[in-house]
Amino acid sequence: MGKYDRDAQDRQDLALVEERLQLGDAVETAREVDHAAVFRKMSDARAAAAEIERQGMHVDSIGRYCLRPFQVMVTFRRGQRTDLDTVRRTTDELVALCSRHNGIYDGWGAMVVTGAGH
Repeated sequence: MGKYDRDAQDRQDLALVEERLQLGDAVETAREVDHAAVFRKMSDARAAAAEIERQGMHVDSIGRYCLRPFQVMVTFRRGQRTDLDTVRRTTDELVALCSRHNGIYDGWGAMVVTGAGH
């Protein structure tokens, strides 16, 4: 797997949050946030998925990554805010989790929530 680049991930997180703010996202409002991670071995992906679930997140899928058939992707979600501090903290937590299982955190995405009533 490739080497983790914290600076690149931080730039990506910052760009995503800034884009969301420009779209009127209420970043302090919690919503379902989708996450993804990539692993070389199915056993590593399953071990990571088990840890993800123990942490209270919901695993949506574990399967071969169509664009890279020799890798396994785990998709999962949890409710959280999308403000920069929360995103950075979450990214650090998930990078560490994936690293423990020989994988790479691939990033996050979520619906834009406008206003308090979403």
